[in-house]
Amino acid sequence: MENISVKDSMDKESFFKKLGAALPSIPPAVAVQKILPLLAHALEFG
Repeated sequence: MENISVKDSMDKESFFKKLGAALPSIPPAVAVQKILPLLAHALEFG
């Protein structure tokens, strides 16, 4: 997850498709405190 910004577009697309299915099993606190900031950073900086 931490290196999503350095992956190519095919890897990113695959990751985000899998993330949607995995989110229900991730505890809300982890999603908010760990995943959300990393996703925001990846979207901001590509």
